[in-house]
Amino acid sequence: MIAWSFCFLVAPEADPAAASPESLARLLLQEADPPGIVSAIHFVPLDQPASAISRNADLSLPPASVQKIITSVAALDLLGPDHTFESRLVATGPIEDGVLRGDLILCGDGDPFLVSERVWILAHDAAAWGLREITGRILVETSLDAGLDSIRAIEDRESPYSSPVTTLGVNFNSVAVLVRPGAKEGDPAICAFDPCPIPGFDIISETLTVRPGQAKTLDARRFSLGTGETWKVTGSIALGAEPERLYRATLRPGLSAAGLLGCLLAREGVRLTGATGIASEPSIGRVIARLSSYPLGELIRRMNGYSNNYMADRLLLALGADTSSAAGARKVLAWSAGLGLTGPPLQVFDGSGLDPRDRATPRQITSILAWSEKSERIFADLFASFARPGGAGTMERRFRGIEPPPSMRAKTGTLGDSGVSSIAGYIDAPGGGRYAFCILQQARPGDGLKVADLRAREERWLTEFSRP
Repeated sequence: MIAWSFCFLVAPEADPAAASPESLARLLLQEADPPGIVSAIHFVPLDQPASAISRNADLSLPPASVQKIITSVAALDLLGPDHTFESRLVATGPIEDGVLRGDLILCGDGDPFLVSERVWILAHDAAAWGLREITGRILVETSLDAGLDSIRAIEDRESPYSSPVTTLGVNFNSVAVLVRPGAKEGDPAICAFDPCPIPGFDIISETLTVRPGQAKTLDARRFSLGTGETWKVTGSIALGAEPERLYRATLRPGLSAAGLLGCLLAREGVRLTGATGIASEPSIGRVIARLSSYPLGELIRRMNGYSNNYMADRLLLALGADTSSAAGARKVLAWSAGLGLTGPPLQVFDGSGLDPRDRATPRQITSILAWSEKSERIFADLFASFARPGGAGTMERRFRGIEPPPSMRAKTGTLGDSGVSSIAGYIDAPGGGRYAFCILQQARPGDGLKVADLRAREERWLTEFSRP
């Protein structure tokens, strides 16, 4: 439990006058946390004899998406940067003259980046193989992880930020509603699922095309659930505006994936006569198409750059051999114990940091970063996965107006409802040398403190560190 009384400052681990850069060490000694905020900080040099810079470095706090650093390094080490996930199309019946008399099942190892374009490759390869007709159903072999789903029950379930996690998912278990303006002002906007319709999924449009230049006010909400989903799209879009995609989490990810596969098969000329659904038992039959994922190192780069929660939690499932997220968490904890981390035990409930029960200390995070920096096998992919100030991804809008911005690569984290902001990664000192760093902050709920205020403190400290 966090004590919300005044937090005593912990002096740097060596004489602050010897710390590098000295300015940040002095600042942290002089500056107390405001009432209602607790901060924990650790900067450790990686390649030169210098002192660490610390404040509350052994205080255990929610890391938010900085948790993805732990997941990333554990996955890279335990599975390997070249590890791939395979997706397959399995025919359950005989195939004669291109006609499958049975079901076609999408199954596999749970590629975290199985998006529409890659499902199309499977559909295209099946058609190229000679498939012309399917008399049975289009099914997906998948199941929901109840542990991770319970975490998401407290979130906005329509946001792709907290989409459900399954053993196999497509498009991060989200759907995209494409909205484009009508032919003239006053017409309803045109709404459709992208890239194609989904059987059992419906759209009710209450949208309007408005005059050119007027701001769009679009939203999509799930308001009815039967065997599929019904979405209501509201708001307006300007005449002549570019189409807008609204990404939303689906509570029927298996049906969504099966519908997408069926649509893409039909576009490849495969005739379909059966329904779409979820496979009730493991798929047994003939593999007619298979597709390997990007290597894990590339998946980590895609995951961390935009902080994809689904991908991180899907990797935790993979670490648990797809049995459960709890099994994956136990694997991560056993792995981290081998690193000799000090302080309170890590608490791992997911791979993404979305769960506010996750706990880590800045010293533990920097220890993992320092260990990774020494691993030729891991470091290149981990370092490349972190965003740069002003670059694409989660740091695109950070350090604005600061020229030059700090020379750093970092993973950010935010839990708005829990008042958590965090940032960790690698930063270059102005006099040379690289540090691993971690800043974890939490504001007491109800004090009116905003995440933006916490981010401003982080940016001020990191800028101070980088000042010549």
